[in-house]
Amino acid sequence: MQRQWFVDRQLTPGATVFDWRRTFTLWGYTGSHSVVLFRSVKVAPDEDGPATRIDLVFKPVEALSVRTRYRTLAVRVATQERADQVLDRLENAHRDDRVLELVGPDGSSDHVVCTAVGGHEDEGEYWEPSPFAMDLTDGRTPPWRSRVLGGGPDGELTARFASLDELTAAVRSDAPRPASGRRGRYLFVAMMQMTGPDEATARAVPLSAFLTRDEAEEHVRASGGARQVDPGGYRFERWVEAVPLDL
Repeated sequence: MQRQWFVDRQLTPGATVFDWRRTFTLWGYTGSHSVVLFRSVKVAPDEDGPATRIDLVFKPVEALSVRTRYRTLAVRVATQERADQVLDRLENAHRDDRVLELVGPDGSSDHVVCTAVGGHEDEGEYWEPSPFAMDLTDGRTPPWRSRVLGGGPDGELTARFASLDELTAAVRSDAPRPASGRRGRYLFVAMMQMTGPDEATARAVPLSAFLTRDEAEEHVRASGGARQVDPGGYRFERWVEAVPLDL
């Protein structure tokens, strides 16, 4: 599957539109476009598991009752009886709304009320923008945030990385500098490495890149600090690396 869309009358009551034997996680929501994103990430080449990434989006979303993680996931159009039960509880239900059931491995179903659902499979990384981002462009959203080189107001869903010209302009800008951490020809990259309870260590991955060290260090603090241990025994280490720019 590259990309599939199901809209309005294509959503036949009782039909299953997607069915995957892999884990999906609730990844993001955009308030500006009322879009919900679920993502199934690929694994490293030396590990067993899927070699592709899948993004699943629902839009525009009127209401939802979902879990944040599904070990397997099927998307099924609710029967008319089930849809009526859900829609009768909503104050502003529209006649074109569809109730889509998210069926997990236990067979129980959650639901999303929307008018369209789409799936896209590719070889993208978990930190890269969604391929559906271009579908959400409204012409007003800045292509990248002023603090982070990449990303957008809706995170991974509408992110677009800065071009070299945009980056060069930002670094050489005569705009007022931050009070500390003067901009220069460096990127300051917030990094993270995770170690499991069995001491298995994942590779270090970049979180975000900034134009000043202060901004990068603030991101590290906001993400949980330099060292963090979660209830499951996983240890997280975060730090900042300075990368010289050749512009």
